[in-house]
Order: sequence, then structure tokens, then C-alpha cells
Amino acid sequence: MTMLRAILLDFYGTLVHEDDINIAEITALIHANAETECTIEEVSRFWHDAFFRRSGVANGVDFVSQRELGILALEDTLAAFRVPLDAETIIQPQFAHWIAPPIFDDTIAFLNLVGELGLTTIVVSNVDRVDVEAAIQFHRFSFDDLITSDDARAYKPRPEMFRLALDLVSAEPRDVLHIGDSFGSDVRGAQAAGIPVDWLNRTGRVLPAGLPPNHELRTLDELHEVVLGLAC
Repeated sequence: MTMLRAILLDFYGTLVHEDDINIAEITALIHANAETECTIEEVSRFWHDAFFRRSGVANGVDFVSQRELGILALEDTLAAFRVPLDAETIIQPQFAHWIAPPIFDDTIAFLNLVGELGLTTIVVSNVDRVDVEAAIQFHRFSFDDLITSDDARAYKPRPEMFRLALDLVSAEPRDVLHIGDSFGSDVRGAQAAGIPVDWLNRTGRVLPAGLPPNHELRTLDELHEVVLGLAC
């Protein structure tokens, strides 16, 4: 990497909280109403796999919005466990979270630092543009640009969103840094585009096998020194 020109930022799980509580509550509701014998863990795993299986093929002409994917994957799950509930109804708390998610305590200080350094900031998110824009407005964040799956018609870890970000700043991959909390989506996606990436591992997950990120960090506060070293 040469002189850092831009910071690419994942949004949910990085700057604001993920929807884990909503997912857990919906999973428990499915389990409680399932006519097929199952555990909560089996429901959770099935729903997770159904969502990522669908998102993995939702690109180009086959692109489907994140909200649509959420409903479809939930319908798959309800059918698998014979649950007499309506997917579009029970997923609403998750959708509500996307537009007004709680912020992490370390977010503002980090964004202030990036702003003081004059670095371009681009949010790169799998969530639908309308939802991310609502969340940005909710917290009165200010970013130079936003790229979502809607724009790329593809989901991370595919590289399309990252390539669009590079085009926006007319930069080489080595001149930007991506920061995200999802190893599968953020780390692998940025690496696929040749972009250096720092993994924000807030919950202390085990580092997966394969090419490691540039840095593994627990908080955005730990990134201050990294960014200062790259930008100066």
C-alpha cells in the first residue's frame, strides 16, 4: 500500500450493530411454532444457509434485493420446519432494525479521525440502499459516497461493489483500505478485489483458514494507529 487515499467501510456490524437480536427472536418464534421436531440451532443454521445460498446466486440479471432475499430465505425455513407463520410479517423487526440500528460506542471517534485526515469515506454494504440511507440519516452520518448491492447488482464477497468504489475515487486497490466485521463477506470480498482489508472482530471469533487480513482488531479504537500510520 502507498499513501492511503480512501477508507471503505462496511456498515452493519462495523459502525452500527448487527440484527443479531432480531434474528434470535425470529428463530425462537419459528422453533416455538414448528410442526417438525427440531432444535433452535437447526432452525438458525437452516435459515442462515438458505439466505447465503440465495444471495450467492443473486447477481447480474438474477439480482434480488436484500429484503426480498430475507423473505425468500425465511419462507424456505418456514416450509422446511412446517411453521404456519407468514414470512413477510415476522421479518418486520429485522427490517425495522436496518433503518434505525444502534451505533457502536467507538464509531464517532473513528469517523472524526478519518474526517480530520481528509480521507474519502465510502460505505460498502450488502443491505438495500434505501435502508442504509435511512440509517445514515437516522444517525446524521456524513460519508463521501455509498455503494450497496443495489448499485453493483451483486453481494459481497463478490468483488463488484469494491470495484465500483475504486472507480469512484480513481484509485488503485493498494491505495484504499476496507474495514469490515464479516470475514466471509468483507475480508474475502476485499481480497478478491486486491484491496487491503482489516477485520473488525468485535466478538473474538476464531480466525478462519486461508489468507489472513492485514490486521485483526477488536474495536475501531485500535484502528486509529493503523490509519494514522497509513495516511501520514
